[in-house]
Amino acid sequence: MFESMVVTLREGVEAALIVAIVLGYLAKIGKRELSRSVYLGLGTAVALSIVAGILFKRLGVDEDKFEGWAMLAGSVFVATMVIWMWRTAKHLKSQIETKLNELTSSAKGRFSLGVFTFVFIMIFREGIETVLFLGAVQLTTTSLMNVVGGGTGLALAILFGVLFVKGSIRVNIRKFFSITSLILIVVAAQLLISGLHELSEALVLPSSAREMAIIGPIVKNQPFFYILILALSSIMIVLNRSTGSQQISPDANPAERRKILHQETRERLWKRALAGVALVSILIISAEFVYSSNSGAAANPEQIFDQGQDIKIPISRVNDGKLHLFAYTAAGTSVRFILVSKGSSSIAAALDACQICGDKGYYQQGEEIICRNCTAPINRSSIGLAGGCNPVPLPTKADDQAVAIAASDLEAASSYFTRR
Repeated sequence: MFESMVVTLREGVEAALIVAIVLGYLAKIGKRELSRSVYLGLGTAVALSIVAGILFKRLGVDEDKFEGWAMLAGSVFVATMVIWMWRTAKHLKSQIETKLNELTSSAKGRFSLGVFTFVFIMIFREGIETVLFLGAVQLTTTSLMNVVGGGTGLALAILFGVLFVKGSIRVNIRKFFSITSLILIVVAAQLLISGLHELSEALVLPSSAREMAIIGPIVKNQPFFYILILALSSIMIVLNRSTGSQQISPDANPAERRKILHQETRERLWKRALAGVALVSILIISAEFVYSSNSGAAANPEQIFDQGQDIKIPISRVNDGKLHLFAYTAAGTSVRFILVSKGSSSIAAALDACQICGDKGYYQQGEEIICRNCTAPINRSSIGLAGGCNPVPLPTKADDQAVAIAASDLEAASSYFTRR
């Protein structure tokens, strides 16, 4: 439940905040009528992401490739929006004063289409990812808890977006543009790096251990992107000074005075609520990061086999759904390999290394097998198959009783490991 809540919270915060920034931006430039395009893009993306997620699942579409290209497209759209905001902000005051920002009907149509497309692209990618995640669980007791957790995460993300819109109404326009531009730059960088990682994992882009040594740690520490986004957006609103009480004229009648004080009280309420939701979200994401970091701590092999010794491991020893790590000594090099059950009697064997990240290894978190270097989740059913960040397959011979691995195959695999 907790893991599913974190996943949907992280995905949802990014999408909700981008929609909130667009709505806030339209309000700042006096184009509230274009909010309809935002909601239309949001609704269309949500509906199509559900349909596409189901189709992807049934047709077996490569999720890594889709997510990679979608992330790169998203980073381009976000970067374009930042440039657009910067250019508009330079002339915004004069446009408002002279009413030159009233676009012609044709230009307004293009503007509306651009807003719709931007929102659609950003939400569609996040939506499909969320649908695929929640659709991966069956309706058992545990899976129902995952669905509840996922729904809670989405609710928190949506609440944060609503509070951001409410709280940003009185934020100084220069401060709004500066901080939201910084937030969007962080989002664009996160999408670009994650997109390159996904395409490398799908073998669309060439990659090596050197490249993944750079990209991997960034992806591994991705929760800090979300924490930074939450912190920046909250700080902008919470630290914005209220001027309501200062605007009360000495000659104001009691009704006007009560109205201003009521607005000031409501503004403080929005700020406190936003700060509370942001704090809860940051604590949840941080707790999950600490938990996963502890889960990913290097483990000792269950057994170390001597050089020249053919290996035979009873199936009953490894047929429990857990990842089992073993090692074989080959000319001073520790060749690590893993065994994991893929079904009631099917056991997959692979090296504790991959072609992209090298010998960083894997760990188990819940039902997922995770790469220690880049935190790529590995589909359990794909272990034993070559490609991407999958563990390098290891030849085995198995019967109903045991899994046999030849010493010669392990010695040949020593090149994947660094002598320690």
